[in-house]
Amino acid sequence: MGAEAGLRRQGLTSSQQPFPAISKNDMVCAMTQLRWVNWIRRVVVIVGLVAAVGGVGFAINGATLPPVAPVQVPVTLDSAGYRYLDIEVTGAEPADEVWFAPARASSFTLAATGATRSEHFLARAEPAVYGLGCLVGAIALAPVLASIARREPFAHGNVTRLVVVAVTIAVCGITAPLLPQIQGIRALERTGLADLAETAGPYFVLEPSVSYAPLLVAAVVLAVAAAFHAGERMAADVDGLV
Repeated sequence: MGAEAGLRRQGLTSSQQPFPAISKNDMVCAMTQLRWVNWIRRVVVIVGLVAAVGGVGFAINGATLPPVAPVQVPVTLDSAGYRYLDIEVTGAEPADEVWFAPARASSFTLAATGATRSEHFLARAEPAVYGLGCLVGAIALAPVLASIARREPFAHGNVTRLVVVAVTIAVCGITAPLLPQIQGIRALERTGLADLAETAGPYFVLEPSVSYAPLLVAAVVLAVAAAFHAGERMAADVDGLV
């Protein structure tokens, strides 16, 4: 009755309320969605921290290994014309059974002793780079999720944070796999297996390969950042009209 009287004093009827009524179910649903977003934000931060600590710790642990401990690195062999190749070199051996398809490059893990601490570190650097990338991405993404939980997805700074996520994906996605590949080439040169490419045929591929899939993922994130930029401008225009 009080609400109806207030509306009558303003010259409005119940069907002409300035704002639509919000039901209790709508409020409960909205609060549930906000709790899910906050939960996801916490999980993202925790995963980033765990990945960074675990990856860096794994690489540092490798740097503490003695030279007698075999370093395991990925190498690629150009298996054109071979179905099976037996490699016997002092201090190095395939850590996996090596089978090849004709005229196709095959990758396997090479275990070689006599590695330095830096070689052990680089051989394990891939999870460290990925872990640090996860931490940077989590730090950048957490404020974006927090603004979404506040129902302010186009808050100032979210576009920059998404660009940071995209750049991190591109840099870490390309750099991380390169480090153990480079160490694999160094192990081939140290054990003398790299010389086979010059003396006995094109056995080992001595150039690292690069995957461009992270660039595609980064491009998708940049597209999302562009959409957020447009939304931020629209939100600023609406605020200017109020």
